[in-house]
Amino acid sequence: MQFGVLVKNLGDSELNWRLISNANYLMDNGIADIIFFYEDISQYCVVPHGSIMQVVEAYEYKYPLIATSLTTAQKLISFPRQSKSIFYLWDLEWLRYPDISFNVFKEIYNSPKLELVVRNTEHKSLVQDLWNKDVHKISENANLMEILYES
Repeated sequence: MQFGVLVKNLGDSELNWRLISNANYLMDNGIADIIFFYEDISQYCVVPHGSIMQVVEAYEYKYPLIATSLTTAQKLISFPRQSKSIFYLWDLEWLRYPDISFNVFKEIYNSPKLELVVRNTEHKSLVQDLWNKDVHKISENANLMEILYES
C-alpha cells in the first residue's frame, strides 16, 4: 500500500517522532510505502526510511494523503483529488491563531473533501461541537494504519 503524510516539517516534535517512527516500522516490514511531504525543510527528529518531498509534489499524488496541520489541510483541500484525504488533528491548533478569521477555520474543518481523525475523546467532542462535523475516528498515538483504515 502507498500513502503520503503532509507535515509542516520533520523537526523535533512528539507528533513528528510518532509519525516517522511508525512510518519507518511500516516501511521496514514491507507493509507500506510512505512519502512525507514537507512545507519547510528541517533537520529530522528521526531519519525517515522512505522518501521525503516538498509539499508541492503532493499536488497530483494519486494515493491517500494525511494532513497533520491547518496549513497542510488547507493545501490538501485545494488539490484535485480522487483518493482519500484525511486531516489528523494532533492538537487544537486553531487556539494558537487568534488573528485568523473563524470562517477560514470553518472552511478547513467543514470541508467535504476531508475525513477528520482526532487524538482523543475530548478533542472529538470539541471538534464536533464547534465545527458541527462528525469525527471519523480517534487515533491517540498518530498510528498511521489506524488513521487510514477502518478498525
